[in-house]
Amino acid sequence: MMKNSLLAFLILFSSLSIYSADRRSEYLIKEMETLRDSLSLDDPARVDLTLRLADLYFDVSIMEGKKEDLSLIKEGRRKALSLYRHTLNGTDGVKKATGLNRLKVQFQMARLLSRLDEQERAEAFYKEVYEHPKTPKKMREQSSLALAEWYEEDAKYTKSTFYYDEALKLCEAKEICNYAHYRKGWLYYKDTKLDQAISEMKLSLFDRDDNIRENSLTDLMLFMSNEEGDGMG
Repeated sequence: MMKNSLLAFLILFSSLSIYSADRRSEYLIKEMETLRDSLSLDDPARVDLTLRLADLYFDVSIMEGKKEDLSLIKEGRRKALSLYRHTLNGTDGVKKATGLNRLKVQFQMARLLSRLDEQERAEAFYKEVYEHPKTPKKMREQSSLALAEWYEEDAKYTKSTFYYDEALKLCEAKEICNYAHYRKGWLYYKDTKLDQAISEMKLSLFDRDDNIRENSLTDLMLFMSNEEGDGMG
């Protein structure tokens, strides 16, 4: 029954290609919720469907929306969070997530909580993901960056520097490495450590095609002008 329902659902969904992404997502969420609710709590298919529905709510909730859509976006984030929580805790007929799936759920919950301005709860999940020995490299990199940004905003510069350094050990994409150097530059600048600020900003100067990043160059000039001003005082 489950297999036939999914097949019919996928055929229906494929027919919506002429509609906008928003319309397709709305339809998909509605159909997935109906299908999930039709399953008994002990149906093994409920496990996978719950996670898929949570992921879909998450994907929709991180899209940029209009101001009047903010309440709907927040509602979607909370629904995704609730579904992930069932997967994490093994409630509502869903088998408790383990291993890599559990890490993925914790990571998604951290991202949602950050967007809901529940930073302290997000911080706890990011730390669990970052510290777990089996966390994939990319997920650990993103968790490190999130923690670094959180501590930088909270003026905890030592902690922030640590996590930016961790992200730099893990980053492979030039743009991510550049971002970590760039943020470290500003972190040192706010901590009145001009020499370190200049060194980090220089490391963020060039993109992967060896073109100069204008924002890094502008900020580097600002840092250097402050250094010159200090020297003349």
